[in-house]
Amino acid sequence: LIFILGLPRSGTTLTHQIIASHSKTFGGGELNFLSRTIYENINDQIFIDIFKNYNFQKLNDLVQNYNKRCNDLNNEGKIIVDKSPMNFRMLGFIRMLFPQSKIIHCNRRAKDNCLSIYKNVFNESNIPWSYNISDLTSYYREYKKIMNFWNSKMPSFIFNSSYELLVKNQETQSKKIFNFCDLNWEKETLKFYKKNIPIQTLSIEQARNPVYKTSLKTYENYSEFLDFDEIESIERQYN
Repeated sequence: LIFILGLPRSGTTLTHQIIASHSKTFGGGELNFLSRTIYENINDQIFIDIFKNYNFQKLNDLVQNYNKRCNDLNNEGKIIVDKSPMNFRMLGFIRMLFPQSKIIHCNRRAKDNCLSIYKNVFNESNIPWSYNISDLTSYYREYKKIMNFWNSKMPSFIFNSSYELLVKNQETQSKKIFNFCDLNWEKETLKFYKKNIPIQTLSIEQARNPVYKTSLKTYENYSEFLDFDEIESIERQYN
């Protein structure tokens, strides 16, 4: 399994399309299988029982449930690429349930990332914090805290991929990603946009075209109208 996660609009779709264009992978897109499985099967009492009484059968049931949903995709035994940005909240579960999986954490310059979140309308009901700058700032702070925590606890388990580096030098950054995922380099992945990989996100335009750099430093066009200084301060604090 390869999990791609991070804040929305941080380059997760672009990264998914690149990895999913590899001959040994299957791009599942935003599966939401993991969060759905956990929310449906785990409550406080079950969680206590798992670790107090070493009842790990429940964790195994979660793995089987997730695997069944993946198998239903008819992926022909390829490596599943699960691009669900909000799975950054599930990193602890991913480490327990799928210790052999690969985690690609997409991160982007704070002001550009938060601007892109703020100006777009999402269908997902779990992003209500995106339409108010105060809420967005608070959420960004908690996101950075979570990623800082997990990066300190299991640094070799997470590859932190910079959106800016990927856009500026696609081949170099792509090779690093594939190397982390134990996948051989395939030059064809540079033309990921020619593959017929389904996309159901706001990033469909970029993912259907060669990598472009016009999305870099977009905040500068709006800096006189929006105050994201606190967001930038949070970024500096946790970097």
